[in-house]
Amino acid sequence: MSARGHAHRHSDVGCITRKRRFRDHQEAVHALHGAQQFARLDIESSGSTKRAECRTYECYACNGWHLTSQPAPGAVAA
Repeated sequence: MSARGHAHRHSDVGCITRKRRFRDHQEAVHALHGAQQFARLDIESSGSTKRAECRTYECYACNGWHLTSQPAPGAVAA
């Protein structure tokens, strides 16, 4: 609990990876869907996007979840 009596939101806490930390898989998936929607809208409006998030992964450094643009280990490119 914080000094104000509120529980800390884990997603606000950073990680040594310097990526945004999500407290659980569900929160990370929700953020992934939002990032993918933003990328689609960006492509529709400008023809390109720099967003490339494609999956979530559990981080053992912070015990949270992150988004990545890297394919899953062992994944076969389509």
